[in-house]
Parts: sequence; C-alpha cells; structure tokens
Amino acid sequence: QQPQKPGDHPRPLLRDTVAHQDAVSLAEARRLQRALAPFGILSRDALEHECRAGTWHDGGFTAALRAAINAGLIIELPGGFYRDTRNHQL
Repeated sequence: QQPQKPGDHPRPLLRDTVAHQDAVSLAEARRLQRALAPFGILSRDALEHECRAGTWHDGGFTAALRAAINAGLIIELPGGFYRDTRNHQL
C-alpha cells in the first residue's frame, strides 16, 4: 500500500463494501444449492447437515438460505422442506 498524500481519502477495504457482502451472500446461497442438488428436496435439518452449517458463523446458514430463496436458487416448501430450483422433475 502506498503512503497517502494530503487530501487523499483511504479506499474502504473490499470486505467492507456492499458489493463484497452481496458476493459472499450469493456464494453461500450457491453453496446451499449445490448441497441440495443431489437430493432435490431436503428438510432444513438435513440441508444444514449436508452443508456442515455447524461450522459456519452464527446466523450464516439462515442468511444464506434466505438469500438462496430470494435469488430463486431454492424454493421453500411447506413443512420446512426446500427444493433446488434446477430440479424440474420434482
């Protein structure tokens, strides 16, 4: 990093930007979709297990699941089940 000149404003770190947060959210949502894909439909508990959600940061799984639903990658079904939107046979 180069020294700052008078009047220069430091750029925010990439991880502190909305674009970075959105990219991370989408990556985590796609991770859920990939974990769900071989099964087509899973319960929330089973999806958490397949994703090893216990190793994620607090609230990370729930946020990623919400992002996956909002992005149209996963469909929320009744009874706490979720379906991969790419699996049209179900």
